[in-house]
Amino acid sequence: MKHLSRKFIWFILSAGIILGVLSGLYFYKKSHPAISVVMAVYNSEEYLDDNITSVLNQTFEDFEFIIVNDASTDNSQQIIDKYAASDKRIRTFQNAKNSGAAATRNEGLKHIRGKYTLVIDSDDALMPNTLQTSYLFAEHDNLDIFIFCPIAFNEQTKKFEHFPVLNRKYIQNNGLKIFKYTDYYDRAFQLTLYHAWNKFIRTDIIKKNNLHFLPHKYYDDAYFAFMATLYAKRISFTWEQLYIYRINRKGSQSDKFSDTAKMFGKLELAKLLFQEMQKRNFPVVAFHRMIQWLKEENHPLAEPEAITATNNFIADIQHYISLRAERAN
Repeated sequence: MKHLSRKFIWFILSAGIILGVLSGLYFYKKSHPAISVVMAVYNSEEYLDDNITSVLNQTFEDFEFIIVNDASTDNSQQIIDKYAASDKRIRTFQNAKNSGAAATRNEGLKHIRGKYTLVIDSDDALMPNTLQTSYLFAEHDNLDIFIFCPIAFNEQTKKFEHFPVLNRKYIQNNGLKIFKYTDYYDRAFQLTLYHAWNKFIRTDIIKKNNLHFLPHKYYDDAYFAFMATLYAKRISFTWEQLYIYRINRKGSQSDKFSDTAKMFGKLELAKLLFQEMQKRNFPVVAFHRMIQWLKEENHPLAEPEAITATNNFIADIQHYISLRAERAN
């Protein structure tokens, strides 16, 4: 009897330990999903159903969906609540007052728990296999950043359009497959468009380096994405179109800024990146590429003060290039 009692006690203890371990693993997995999807929302009721269902219907299910409402005045919160009530993967937060897209995205980043993070826009949508494809690539190749391509939906013409975000010619000519910024920094401003929504990023990169969006500024996501590429040691990509990007949408975030504000936003971004490029000793050709990027005529209605400020900064870059040449000699 004593022998049986000992066996029974050991059985109970072993079962308790196993159940404890399994329970711990379950709750750990619940609080540490594979992917965090972050989205800022402001008056997006027209697109939220398509957007949210495109995330919830992913072929890959191990994710959390962090939605931060930036004090919307339409029915956005009611739509968010409807989906959150039926799917526990959604975690919702609200700003007390309207704070802008950048600050709202930064709020979302405070709550990420996944191994990887993807920041998307509330008027866009994911393809059904976006998360699965991104996760499999990132895991297989031990990537810090995985870049995918979008297909653009033109709100004016109601047609899909090609929307290039990667420099195919440069990538193919240089045989880029898995790379870091030093493999392409002669083309730092021409390799990829620095949107956040097509950059699947290892969360450690974001947290360890305090990566964030520039509050209340145009080009806020460009700073976030560019800085992520500087810290990443392994970057790769696919030509597959995994994101539906709406263009020419009335009332979009871009419409809220004048060309002058956009140009000043670009200038502020350039100054920050200029400092980083100096620290990391980018080659001189990269600074010439920055000048080309600043001279692009994509803000034709900017006021003279913005143009003058940009030209003054271009002169500063040219002076720096001259000093580099003198030191080299």
